[in-house]
Amino acid sequence: HDLVHDIVPGAKITTYKSGASSKSDILGYIQAGSAIGICVMDASAPVRSLVADYVSQGGKVFADSGAFRTFMAGLRKPDTKPINFDEVFERYHEIIDRCANPSSLIVVAPDVVGNQDESFRLLAEYKREIQLITRRNVKVMVPMQKGVLSIAEHYMRCRELLDTDFVVGLPSNA
Repeated sequence: HDLVHDIVPGAKITTYKSGASSKSDILGYIQAGSAIGICVMDASAPVRSLVADYVSQGGKVFADSGAFRTFMAGLRKPDTKPINFDEVFERYHEIIDRCANPSSLIVVAPDVVGNQDESFRLLAEYKREIQLITRRNVKVMVPMQKGVLSIAEHYMRCRELLDTDFVVGLPSNA
């Protein structure tokens, strides 16, 4: 937060209360008017419905695919299944379809933690889905995973591929 303000004074920074997956957590965050972060694969149907209602009222929500959770599980158990991004997009669409105005919703594009090339391949595979979501006034975050290319080079090729701007995700935990 301070680093950003040192570089861009007056920058508007939103901090999302992430890890909320239970109904009681979501209700508490909604009552507090917090920006909420969920893993869409951990959120039950009632939680996804609450999130959609909150977004419709202008509440800020960040919906993640669970890539980091899958990465961490893979470190403990190497035979962990990869994320089914078709299912992730189904859940994103379920939330979006319930929103009167989804403009305060951010969804995370498919990625593989620490793997720039595989993340880019997934971005290309799901390009159409991503473009459909952005046409519905939903913001998409593209995580800039480490790899051979610099973050700037990787950003430019992602921008060229998607032919739209996006929220840049800078992973830091892994």
